[in-house]
Amino acid sequence: MKLFVPNISPLIPGARETYNLYGTIVVPSERFHITGMGFGVPPQDINIPRNFFPVQIHLGPNKEHPKGNGLQIQVPLDFRATATYALPVGGDTGYTYVTVFTLIDTVILGKSSVRVPEPIDDPSLEFAQPSPCQVWGWRAWRNLAAPKPQPIYVQGHFEADSLGYSGQLTPAKPQGFDPDELILRLDFEVLEGVHPIRHTRLPVAYTDAKPVHHYRSIQVIYPNEGACQFPILDVNRV
Repeated sequence: MKLFVPNISPLIPGARETYNLYGTIVVPSERFHITGMGFGVPPQDINIPRNFFPVQIHLGPNKEHPKGNGLQIQVPLDFRATATYALPVGGDTGYTYVTVFTLIDTVILGKSSVRVPEPIDDPSLEFAQPSPCQVWGWRAWRNLAAPKPQPIYVQGHFEADSLGYSGQLTPAKPQGFDPDELILRLDFEVLEGVHPIRHTRLPVAYTDAKPVHHYRSIQVIYPNEGACQFPILDVNRV
């Protein structure tokens, strides 16, 4: 089972030595979640080439959903949102590849490698591979023409291997230190019934009809504790 599809992009466009990591983790239903990440050290008894920078993704059992139903669901991993530093690869570091191991305890469930992209000279250019924050299509807006307090609308989607899921966005408790940012937590619910296995994109939406504050941005926290941040757009619709 392929568990990780990594991509990397520079922390700052054109940077030659520090890159960020993002990709997709595929986990069986809600049975497991990410418990930790390790960088620079391969799993025990694993020999890798010197130009490969090792990353470990550790999964652990989810005590709230110990059994699950065997279906698979994809959740994004965005290292830019879950850490404060980048991978020391590329440039003169000697690392030209990143290899990712996904483990439960000491058992390796999957491995995937990707070449470090060549640096770009024009900071205005971007890599073709977008991060999960972009792939999941998050957007938020308010209608300035509506009576105050103007409702806030949030939309996006998540990917699953079945139609047997629904997603919910709820305000996180507690909220963060930034009063201008509304933090929402994304949770998945397994629906009853028999659902054919078919890769699909399922929409998820949230509406705050009477926000208590004039928020400027939204942060969505994924079940793996990764996060995406995006602004709230002000639109005029009569």
